[in-house]
Amino acid sequence: MFSLFSNFKQAGHAATRGFGLIELLVSISLMVLVLAIVLVQQTAFNGSVLLRSQAFEIALQIREVQLNAVSVAAATDAGTG
Repeated sequence: MFSLFSNFKQAGHAATRGFGLIELLVSISLMVLVLAIVLVQQTAFNGSVLLRSQAFEIALQIREVQLNAVSVAAATDAGTG
């Protein structure tokens, strides 16, 4: 069977299993860096979604006021007619 560590065993080196301290520190630091970037982007994304939601809410309220004004104007015109 082919082994990736066959060259180390033949040269007299023992094949180690698992992560060493340096590999563990490097992998944790990379995960922390990626997590920090994701969190910053998530915050910016949440801000843009909130802004868009508020803009739609204001547009909806303006449209409701317009419809209410038209219906009141039509009712007063029909009453005076």
